[in-house]
Amino acid sequence: MTSNFFPLARRLSPYLNDLKRLIAFAFVASVIASFAEGFGVGLMVPLLQELFAQGTSQSGSFLSRFFSTFLHIQNPTLRLGLICLTILGAVTLKNFFNYTGTTQMAKIREILILRLRQAMFLQLQTVGLSFYSENRLGDLMQTQFGELERAKQGFDFFLQMISKALTSLILVLFLLFLSWQLTLIAIAGVILTVWMVNSIHHSIQRRGERMTRYATQLSANTLEVLSGIQLIKTSASEEYEIERFNSTSQQLLKQSYGFEKQVHMIMPISETIGIGVSLGIILTAYTFLINHGLLSAAGLLTFVAVLLRLIPLTIEANFLRGQLSFSLAAFDRVWQLLNPDDKPYIKNGKRRFTGLKQRILLRNVNFSYDLDKPVLKDVFFEIPKGKTTALVGGSGSGKSTITKLLLRFYDVNGGSIEIDGFDIRQYEIESLRKRMAVVSQDTFLFNCSVRDNLAYGLERLSDWEIVEAARQANADEFIRNLPQGYDTPLGDRGVRLSGGQRQRLSIARALLRNPDILILDEATSNLDPESERLVQEALERICYHRTTIIIAHRFSTIENADRLIVLDQGEVKEQGTWNQLIEKQGLFWKLYNLQCVGTTECAPLLAKV
Repeated sequence: MTSNFFPLARRLSPYLNDLKRLIAFAFVASVIASFAEGFGVGLMVPLLQELFAQGTSQSGSFLSRFFSTFLHIQNPTLRLGLICLTILGAVTLKNFFNYTGTTQMAKIREILILRLRQAMFLQLQTVGLSFYSENRLGDLMQTQFGELERAKQGFDFFLQMISKALTSLILVLFLLFLSWQLTLIAIAGVILTVWMVNSIHHSIQRRGERMTRYATQLSANTLEVLSGIQLIKTSASEEYEIERFNSTSQQLLKQSYGFEKQVHMIMPISETIGIGVSLGIILTAYTFLINHGLLSAAGLLTFVAVLLRLIPLTIEANFLRGQLSFSLAAFDRVWQLLNPDDKPYIKNGKRRFTGLKQRILLRNVNFSYDLDKPVLKDVFFEIPKGKTTALVGGSGSGKSTITKLLLRFYDVNGGSIEIDGFDIRQYEIESLRKRMAVVSQDTFLFNCSVRDNLAYGLERLSDWEIVEAARQANADEFIRNLPQGYDTPLGDRGVRLSGGQRQRLSIARALLRNPDILILDEATSNLDPESERLVQEALERICYHRTTIIIAHRFSTIENADRLIVLDQGEVKEQGTWNQLIEKQGLFWKLYNLQCVGTTECAPLLAKV
């Protein structure tokens, strides 16, 4: 446990540095409470023994000398009253400082857990996007809430264990005053107990790690099921998911029950050894000490009384140690999330982005999510200010990756992206993203009102501005027909709306941001003709005089683009205007023929060919 305690204390210290006075105060209060308890338990029996024996005991201990002052009081009632007041004072002092220390430690615990939770949330906000492609959301949620709650319980166990250990230490000091020979026997019993239960603690810690793994898996699976409930029902996979959930639950139950069996072995083992040591102490004291005048009967009675208080404290401390061993796995999960050394971060620049002045230039850009699989290879093209640039290509050609690089979700592996002559990495990320807006096929909406969704991330917006943005996005009419209009809650991910309605809210949200750079990522995909028409009308308004980047499979959405960049397997194959690429009859011509010839989808475009 010591080997685990020091790393734990070292990791916690940065979150507690400014609480040193509070920790010191709580510690001193606990020490005083422990002394007071030792005083009350250790001195009650010799005091009564001295009183009713009407004289000092044969033992010349500190305890006997302290209480001999009471024996000079001739009035029995006054003497008994003073004895009772002394005991009551010790108990009151113990309870007062125990309450003070406990409440202060509770305050420290709550501050610590709050700071750890805030630090984890900050970590989740600052890590690069690649972190989320490597970690399941359910795992992260389990760590943020479930494991942190277990860590909180572990901190409680740790504080209680320290309190029990302090009191035990004070009682051992009292035992040393009484008889150092018998105290050595008691210490040997404690060492034997620790040695016997040590293997149990190691097993409990390993079981705690397995329980953490199964609990995390259960949380992650549940989140996946709830997120994909429509797909599960559509594919009639309910039985499969129930079986998977039950299987993981059974594994968790097995580990949990095993933990209960192991942790409850500690108390009977500790108690059996404790009682055996107590009987050995009585036998040793009677045979070797009392008969040779080295210890009085009153001293033995006092020793046994203190020992009988010490044994349950030792048992409880061992039990708490087992509980703490179980919680260490939760602490490890928290540290893994907070550890910055193995996390991807996007380095922030210092130059403030105040708006696009000239152009965006991708200069020989190379990028890969996995070093073995390049996604972009030597990409070179420019995006002029105020123009509409369309990125065209098949799935996996690198179109969406380019927009992620522009938003600085990732940084290039080679080459550079320049905005107005400066590397994009020199700009402040926040100022850059605030001047951009994205309308994608997967519109995310929060479970709050329409108004709050539209105004998300923006301040000091008037109702008029919100309504006007909705009107320009062809969304005002359907919003007003909702049960509570702009105050209607939308449910998780906006499940109460159709795809076209969600898209129009996304466009209204983008309008309110008034972006310099607008990214349309498959904004009209999977829409019925009427919804596509309304969305397309709204997009034409929002794109007017803005630098716009369009990613689209449908050629009907890019017919008015000023420039087309044709990508294939991460390389720029062609670039030019619509007419130039059609006349060239290269890759763009082939893509056009695959999609449009023989269909009615591109009928308006045929006249341009």
